Amino acid sequence: MRFIGAIKRSPLVCWFYDKRRLLIFVLKKADYTPTAPSDGVSFNGYGDVLNFDACEPWHDSKSIVRDFCSRLDRGEVMAAINDEGVLASYGWLNPNQSSAYFPLVKQEFTFPAKSSAIYNVYTHIGYRGKGYYKRVLNGIVEWCFKNTDSQHVVTAIEESNKVAIKANLQMGFREVACLSYVRKLGRVQSENRE
Repeated sequence: MRFIGAIKRSPLVCWFYDKRRLLIFVLKKADYTPTAPSDGVSFNGYGDVLNFDACEPWHDSKSIVRDFCSRLDRGEVMAAINDEGVLASYGWLNPNQSSAYFPLVKQEFTFPAKSSAIYNVYTHIGYRGKGYYKRVLNGIVEWCFKNTDSQHVVTAIEESNKVAIKANLQMGFREVACLSYVRKLGRVQSENRE
């Protein structure tokens, strides 16, 4: 399975055809109602970072821990749930962000005024299907609306990530845009909708 994925992402195959779609979701503060308990969610703990467990082939513990510490040093907010010494789920918030560049689709998107951005919400393979994603997501949103002047929380999710899309929609996020990157025979096209 990994072999097929590697072939699909190879430069030669991507030159012939490559299509990526990123959905942008926004949750307005006025529309926010907690949908999952946020108990057990901690914030900005360097100890949480050290509990990171490389459970996927693409994980490199040392570089990820170094990156996480750098994010915390820059003032980004990490929400985390630890379970038996393992970082079971985490997510990041960049408070008061006006726009973001998305390398996946090679485009920038401007957020509504007074927005914060949620990104890299992840649940360890061994903890999936147990509500950790929703708890971390709810914890981040709750923290954001209590501790910043943000009126919107924005997130971007790959179109293929149906589980994350469903969780965000259930929480009240609404899709506001779809950014696409399409390459056919070396020519790049954009198919954006708002």
